Amino acid sequence: MTYKDLFSAYPMTEEDTVVMKVTGRMLMAEMEERIGDGGRGPATPAGFRYTYDPSRPSGQRLTEVVLADGSPMDPDREYTVGTTITMARKKTFREAKEVRNLGSSQEMFMEAFAAGSPWRNDPDNRLVRQ
Repeated sequence: MTYKDLFSAYPMTEEDTVVMKVTGRMLMAEMEERIGDGGRGPATPAGFRYTYDPSRPSGQRLTEVVLADGSPMDPDREYTVGTTITMARKKTFREAKEVRNLGSSQEMFMEAFAAGSPWRNDPDNRLVRQ
């Protein structure tokens, strides 16, 4: 594996990683927006999975949102999420709390890879299109 390979896998050199607290409602609104283009741009989450149907009307496309422990996402609960600064600036997250910029996403990715963090390149079931 070379630096070029890693850069190809994660080319966001201009993006910073942000951690923030958001409600389940904000997360679900963002997922709805992302699948609103016919399901071509759904978000790929970590820590939860969702099922969606892009043919359904806006606001009804998410058919199931489940946390890693199998419980449903609570629209009113606060969740701590990590994302890019671009995503954090979206209107969906304007009410986010405790927004912290952790620095360059690419540097963090390279450091984690160099430290020998797990490298998974297998498909999973975090999102399902109906």
